[in-house]
Amino acid sequence: MKKNIVLMLFLCVASVSLLAQSLVDISKSISCESAIKISTTEIFGPTTAPTTINTTDNKMFANTQNIVWYKFEAAEDGYLTFSIYPIDTLDNYDFVLYKGKDICKEITSDSKIAIRSNFYRNESVNQGVTGLAIHGDKKSFSECVEVKKGDSFYLLLNNIYESGSGHSIEFEYLKPYILRGIVVDRESKIPINNAKLTWQNMRDKSETFTALTNKKGEFEMNVLIQKEIFTFPRYYFYAYTDAYFFSDTVILSKEIPTIENSRFQFELTKIKEGYNYESLPNIYFEPNESDLSTGADKILKDLLMLMELNPDITLQIDGHTNGFYPSTLVDEVLSEDRAKLIKKYLTDNGIDVKRISTRGLGSTKLIYKTPEDEIQEGFNRRVEFFILKF
Repeated sequence: MKKNIVLMLFLCVASVSLLAQSLVDISKSISCESAIKISTTEIFGPTTAPTTINTTDNKMFANTQNIVWYKFEAAEDGYLTFSIYPIDTLDNYDFVLYKGKDICKEITSDSKIAIRSNFYRNESVNQGVTGLAIHGDKKSFSECVEVKKGDSFYLLLNNIYESGSGHSIEFEYLKPYILRGIVVDRESKIPINNAKLTWQNMRDKSETFTALTNKKGEFEMNVLIQKEIFTFPRYYFYAYTDAYFFSDTVILSKEIPTIENSRFQFELTKIKEGYNYESLPNIYFEPNESDLSTGADKILKDLLMLMELNPDITLQIDGHTNGFYPSTLVDEVLSEDRAKLIKKYLTDNGIDVKRISTRGLGSTKLIYKTPEDEIQEGFNRRVEFFILKF
């Protein structure tokens, strides 16, 4: 499944390419017997528009069809995905995928032998792209197919618009990995039963795999990862259960080949009312500003995730400054602005405003009352998080 930025770049490149090259002629491939053989190791297209025919041979589509047939073989073992990119993003492509070699008679006589299909209406947000994806969790994508090298397939495409344009097709293979480990209580080291493990591609959070720990706190989870692992920079792996802060780790692409030989251990800390500095650290600010210092992004995302996973938490955000004691009105306003900035981030991302309160404490609670250097001053310019109710 491609990200929007990759998709837009591809479509732009494809559009420019039309000016520099001729389109692949698919006009004669209107039957299973005349299917065009394509490779799964390179992008196919862009093509001319599918041919309009009037037939009742294939019950998958309406009588009037704008179709093209393809055939291909799996180039390697794994899980196969593909994306069909329309030249005109307003076009609406449907597809049917069949598995087998020399099965054209079976296809035309019994449409039920299809292994994958998708007839979902085009969505502008998806730029008209359809195909197979890891989970098939989006309406315009069906689930990927496990394949062995040499497996044969036939792919039938239909553009529902007679005046539509052509398309390109890109294939991709996914490799299965097994992740193993244990989840324990940080303080007691007692294994945690029924903790949830989640794995995400950080470029596309919808590509998610999950598992639960057993009574011994252990887990074994299957994930699918792009074969071209170095083209994806990071994966996010975290453990969570009720009444605990989640624990996470980021897996770099270069680490992917070693993960099956690793045993992960997640240590979860119990949530308590009040300040939880170990799991919910302070956020710091630039001098005399409500601008965040470097490194705040990760804390903000963790805070948001904490609020999402624990809908009963109500949070108090305390803002502080590095002004002189006693605090002045300027200090109080600045500290309140800092607290409100964090509140706005949470509410902009869907957290109910009723769950968050703010306080501007100015310089009344300095960590360093007489800071000796810029580092100590920086620790005074902060926002702290107090869990009021859990």
